[in-house]
Amino acid sequence: MIVARLKPNELREFLFGKTLNCYDPESRVHIATAHYGQDGVCRMTFSDGTEDTGVFGLTDDIYWTQYKRFRSGTINKFYLESVAPQIAQAFHSDGRRAFLQTPLPTLENETLESR
Repeated sequence: MIVARLKPNELREFLFGKTLNCYDPESRVHIATAHYGQDGVCRMTFSDGTEDTGVFGLTDDIYWTQYKRFRSGTINKFYLESVAPQIAQAFHSDGRRAFLQTPLPTLENETLESR
């Protein structure tokens, strides 16, 4: 599989109305579950049970989030690269890796492509 940045329509399909498991890209430890509503409202439930809500949106092939507390309430911009079927690596707009995101219940036994 070739690692490919998601196009705007693929990004919309991957996020909107979806609940995605979020994993640390190095350890593959489950960090949180994120729900991206059709209405632009997002909710993050962390592994320790704490929750935060916010808003999200798309601009071309970039999505942004702003939670009330997570990441100090700042607006953060990301792009996604497909690394396996139904698994995407999120990158901050400056290229730093963020969460691996997937609707799959686990990453166990998943082989991921990397750049």
